[in-house]
Amino acid sequence: MARTRTGDRERESLFWLQFGVLAVVILILAAVLWALVTVSSLDSAAPRTVTERNIRALEAAVLEQPEDAPTWAKLIRAQALSGDTRAASRSVERADTALGTRRGPVGIEVARIAFLEEDFEAALEEIDAALAIVAEETEAERKSLAERNIVMDPDFTAEIDARVLKGEILTAAGDAEGAIDAYTEALEFNGRMADVLLARGLLYEELGQAEEARADFEAALTYIPDYAPALEALDRIGG
Repeated sequence: MARTRTGDRERESLFWLQFGVLAVVILILAAVLWALVTVSSLDSAAPRTVTERNIRALEAAVLEQPEDAPTWAKLIRAQALSGDTRAASRSVERADTALGTRRGPVGIEVARIAFLEEDFEAALEEIDAALAIVAEETEAERKSLAERNIVMDPDFTAEIDARVLKGEILTAAGDAEGAIDAYTEALEFNGRMADVLLARGLLYEELGQAEEARADFEAALTYIPDYAPALEALDRIGG
């Protein structure tokens, strides 16, 4: 009987030892699995492309500078151009709340969202509204500079961006003459934009105005001598 009880105790001790080892193994496997899931989750949330990294950086920037309209505009543009117009629209709402009103740079990007969604009518309405806001902001900046006796021009970036985008919208909508007018207005602020000169030249070419087209292509080449699209366009029209 004593030997039987001793054997039972040994078997019981062995059972609990095996049970303890198995429990430890299960805990280790669970910890490893949790770590793998956590790392996988972090990896999936991490930026995977240059575009995503840029958007992430701009999201951080607007948190640091919530009252800076151009920074909001850069974020909205990056989101829209990445194809995520929903995220861009949400950022517009956040920007309007942070800024307290619709600002010109943000208004331009609202028009861009509609343009990318191929709603040209809405895009034109939004860009005209943005141009009105931009004009007020430019005039306010001009007066502020004059009051402080600062002899310099206001920042015309938004004025140019709005007109270039309007040119793109009108081109896509099939209004070549209207697009030429928009590009011409943009070039009045800065005549050294080779890409805008090229775009206007292509519209002149489309309308059969070869001399005007040639002048724009040649002007573009004065700023970028090896600008391939302008060189190709000149060859095409016999320049």
